Amino acid sequence: MTAQPARIDLADLGPGVAWAFEFDENGRGRLLEGDCSFDLTHGRRFVWVHLILGNARTRDWIGKQGALPPEAREVFLSKDRHPRLHWGGEALWGTLHDLRHEDQTAGMEATDLRFALWPQFLLTARHHPARSAMAVRDQAEKGAIFEDSAALFESLLVAAADSIGEAAQEIAGELDQIEDRVLSDALRDESAALLRLRRNISRQERLVQAAHSVLSQLEQNRAESVLQAYRDLGSRVRQRCFPR
Repeated sequence: MTAQPARIDLADLGPGVAWAFEFDENGRGRLLEGDCSFDLTHGRRFVWVHLILGNARTRDWIGKQGALPPEAREVFLSKDRHPRLHWGGEALWGTLHDLRHEDQTAGMEATDLRFALWPQFLLTARHHPARSAMAVRDQAEKGAIFEDSAALFESLLVAAADSIGEAAQEIAGELDQIEDRVLSDALRDESAALLRLRRNISRQERLVQAAHSVLSQLEQNRAESVLQAYRDLGSRVRQRCFPR
């Protein structure tokens, strides 16, 4: 069985820590100092640590974490950014897809979010700021209650799906504007705008496919988890975000 880490020490990570939250027995989060350390066997409901993969110290730290299954370390450090999900006892790890948070400069560029989940610990890491992680951080800072680490991870999945849905609405809005200009006989070349939208639509389709892939893996492999909290994650998120 893949047991969760007993102690996490972030002192050597420095700027490699984007943020860390400690959640109390009521499920409320408290922002921690980036250089803290904590014992997961005493006094804490669960902890969420979010890392920056572009930092060399982050990659060194992940490579030295013996509590992380070798397969999970490989997911965090690999150049392969395809969506995937793996189980191992009490652990769940893999890669999610999302949109970059810097939407003003990066447009609708996709990014990936690596994760490893245990009952008392959620570790996430990114190359570029992801909308989903930023949204859940905002929820935690505003006092949202998360029943357990699985509920926190579920919120990440929902936030990623929501960001993809919001991007689809942005594309639809731009198409409506182009259509209005064409119908009004406005003398304007729309080829560049249409080319940009075509690229965004293709990217959007890949993001939707990636989201469905992760949810399908959660649903198909649910029996492999020893924890009930993980077994219904996929179906719950699908019902909330992709209702039929």
